[in-house]
Amino acid sequence: MVKILDIQDFEFCSVNKKTKNLITGKNNKFRLLVGNTEEYNNFVKLIQFSVIKPKEIIEKPYKIKIESKSNLDIDNPVKAIFDGLTKSGVIIDDRYIIDCHIIHERSKKETGLKIWLEHKGDS
Repeated sequence: MVKILDIQDFEFCSVNKKTKNLITGKNNKFRLLVGNTEEYNNFVKLIQFSVIKPKEIIEKPYKIKIESKSNLDIDNPVKAIFDGLTKSGVIIDDRYIIDCHIIHERSKKETGLKIWLEHKGDS
């Protein structure tokens, strides 16, 4: 596995804060607009621009290992992490992640995130 991310002391973002809903109306017609929050977009950008690109392209499908330290539930930041990896270009699309291992340490004071990536062979 190749380490592609190692960051400390930052603000995690939960998937619960991914979207914002806006209701707009005109002439008694209303519609719901859904978009990503600024907090979610900023976390995705943090991942996107913090990635250490591997020397060689890692082919799909992917196996990923995530070690996180935060006060969030283990699954809350995963979608934003996958979105950031996709936007960084280190993976083609998160739908090709077929093996994901997460190790989580709960901490109210510290945050940390380490990610490793490799090709998931036919074994």
